[in-house]
Amino acid sequence: MKKSIKVLYAALLSSIGFGAMSHQSFAQSYCQPAFSMDNSFSWITNVTLGSINNTSAGGPTAYSDFSSTVNPTQLTTGSAYTLSVSINPGTSTDQYVYAFIDWNQNGVLEASGESYLVASLVGTTGPHTLSITPPATALGGNTRLRIILD
Repeated sequence: MKKSIKVLYAALLSSIGFGAMSHQSFAQSYCQPAFSMDNSFSWITNVTLGSINNTSAGGPTAYSDFSSTVNPTQLTTGSAYTLSVSINPGTSTDQYVYAFIDWNQNGVLEASGESYLVASLVGTTGPHTLSITPPATALGGNTRLRIILD
């Protein structure tokens, strides 16, 4: 049986690593992103998945959080969707773009089947795209999406 999943786009990250974020709209607490530099040199400029279409700009924070303006999109298990990520790579030619989707809603964004490599060793704006199919085991309801540029 196919399930309807609401994917909530919580954050754009532009830097290395990640670590802790907690938001009251979600039942789970998520790790807050930890980063060592700002995103004035390279950053994520747009993420699109279904009806999610969020844009961010570079700056000293290195983190754009969209969790207070939750913008869900309805996805169905077993159906393919295109995730699109555009970046400003600055002068770098070796950027990696990762996506994490907490299909089982356990608050962990690095479990097997929940992490995706969208692009590797890129120095172009994109958009960089990847087809994502929610697995049959995905839980219905609110699901966290996080994008990282490294």
